[in-house]
Amino acid sequence: GRGFTFNNTPVLPIVRDAQGNPVLQNGKQVLVENAVVVAQGFTTANAPNNNYANLLPPQVVSAQTVIVPSFVDLRDQELTDRVPVGSPVVTFNPSQNPINNANEWNQRFPAPGTASNPRVVRVTGGLNIPSNVSLSNYVIQVENGDINFNGSNHVLNNVLLTANNINLSGIQGTDVAILASSNLNMNGTASFAGESVIHGNNLNFNGRTANTTTDFLRVVGQGDININNLSNARGEFLSGRNITFNGNPTIVGSIEAKGDVRFNGRVNMAGIVASSTTDTTPPAISVSLVNDTGLSNTDRITNDPTIAGTITDASAISELRAGINGAPSFDILTNLTNGSFNLTRERLNQIAGGSLANGAVTLNLQARDSAGNLSAVVPFNFTFDNVNPALTIDLDPAFDTAPIGDRQNDFWQDVTFKLELLNPNSRVNFGHSFYHCELNRGFFFR
Repeated sequence: GRGFTFNNTPVLPIVRDAQGNPVLQNGKQVLVENAVVVAQGFTTANAPNNNYANLLPPQVVSAQTVIVPSFVDLRDQELTDRVPVGSPVVTFNPSQNPINNANEWNQRFPAPGTASNPRVVRVTGGLNIPSNVSLSNYVIQVENGDINFNGSNHVLNNVLLTANNINLSGIQGTDVAILASSNLNMNGTASFAGESVIHGNNLNFNGRTANTTTDFLRVVGQGDININNLSNARGEFLSGRNITFNGNPTIVGSIEAKGDVRFNGRVNMAGIVASSTTDTTPPAISVSLVNDTGLSNTDRITNDPTIAGTITDASAISELRAGINGAPSFDILTNLTNGSFNLTRERLNQIAGGSLANGAVTLNLQARDSAGNLSAVVPFNFTFDNVNPALTIDLDPAFDTAPIGDRQNDFWQDVTFKLELLNPNSRVNFGHSFYHCELNRGFFFR
């Protein structure tokens, strides 16, 4: 927030033409957009040896929001994506079936599933995986315990692992999701291919992606992420606290932290450049009320706030967030199935952080796809009214003969009753009501 000072001649990213030559303006190179970013109202700017045309005044962008998905949200989303509804669950108890080597693993651990229907195994207690074990088409959930890969030569393909703590050793994983609710560690030989995600409360990342052209790895840490022996990686790093880079890695992708990002070596950074076949279109969100119970079917007045929505995009949706009368910061990705989602009143209460209040409501939604495209915030306005109408009926005072208030009329004439509906925004269906009348003369009703 105080501007910037360059103590040496910096080397910053510049705009180049189709032949790769620097674009010049008044003899100076032109910086790419957001090459230097400061807050509004900066008070310090010291740029000696200014080699760049648009360095002063510095470019300004709006404040960014870092969204770090939780362990539960990542786990539930991976389960939804990988496990068909109604898949059987096998329970495995390592204390009753001890495993000390690869042969015992193959004999005693449940057999794998298929790519479209992986084997779901619930493990009671911790799970130790010996050397030379390959895992394909598994969903392994360890309850109240850890997962440890012992030794070496572990190959994983289409595998989801969840546990308290996970020690990956030097696994070679393709299309894996490895989610620790507490801590996650690995050594420098760990490698990830395809589209993979890892999560830890505190996370020591020492692996790499198999290549930086097609593979994509999502590294999520609720606490600190420490990167020590990383060579090359393509993907994104998301931290709820700090990210520290040691060494000289090459990273193709993005880094986001709610705390600090620290570079203790020379880190080579590059963005993921869109090509003609890359999805560059953000998700399109459509929203409506399931039951519009107001005076018409389109006035968005309802006593049932259930929301139905769809998301259209060429890529898979990686983030879906919602907010009630505020920024969309509540993760609802688990509500999305095959491009559609429903938000019940109970879910809306969770988003609102309490009970959904009667009156005008604005539901704000925002989505991001796996290509990194972020939609604009989509507001959906409606009126929530679940208060029963207050209805009163009484004898019109003009027809209440003295003494006023006794509800008696002594005239041989038409009598008018006064009806008040205290909530004019609601649709009203009149049914039967009872009003006590004492009639002392001949009478008729019309």
